[in-house]
Amino acid sequence: MARFAVRSPDPKRDMDPRALCSRLLALNFVGIHTSAVTIQNFWLDVLGRPGKEELLTALRKEAEEVQAKCGGAWNKANVARLALLDSTLRESLRVSAFKGRGVERQVVAEKGTTLPDGTVLPKGTRLGVATTEVHADCELHGNDANVFRPDRFVGKGGTGGVIVTGESFLAFGLGRHACPGRFLAAHELKLLIAYMLLNYDIAPLRCRPENSSFSDFSAPLNVLLRIRPRRDARLE
Repeated sequence: MARFAVRSPDPKRDMDPRALCSRLLALNFVGIHTSAVTIQNFWLDVLGRPGKEELLTALRKEAEEVQAKCGGAWNKANVARLALLDSTLRESLRVSAFKGRGVERQVVAEKGTTLPDGTVLPKGTRLGVATTEVHADCELHGNDANVFRPDRFVGKGGTGGVIVTGESFLAFGLGRHACPGRFLAAHELKLLIAYMLLNYDIAPLRCRPENSSFSDFSAPLNVLLRIRPRRDARLE
């Protein structure tokens, strides 16, 4: 940001402390808060849905097997072997999107643009896609689109990984402006989840608590989990 400000044709604006602080706050939100909400939703989806005990066992077994084979070297290739965890994380992002509106854009064409139904959007119009509706669309995800199914994307290869964007999965945006940090975020989240699975016992919930909504954001609030260290913790 400092280098950009120095090269900017308008250094007065781009070197203004308020402008720099505003940009830092935006980056902090994107880099920290979204990941925090995502992992909270992940655990609530895992611990509060039907079949939670079996799912926890399967996720832990997968993490233990990868841990044993890689000898603790949790590099990119070994993290990629956590197929069920990857699918469960993607499914959680699908059914528990933390933002109801995504792929937000602004019309920049001088003459505006015309939608297929004839609606004319003048230059400067801001628009977005209803993420939750796309993620719950039965034509895109099958008749069980409203069901949290952890293995939904297992074996889907290049079309089902948590970092793969597409018109049916908008958690990280779409197109050339999709989140550039999703590769690091997914790696970070899967490492953290694997660590928790191998080192802690987390008590299942009776049901999945409802999120609280503000603006078009949805996040867990005031949820208590019972957690204790495992005696046979595997990951240092």
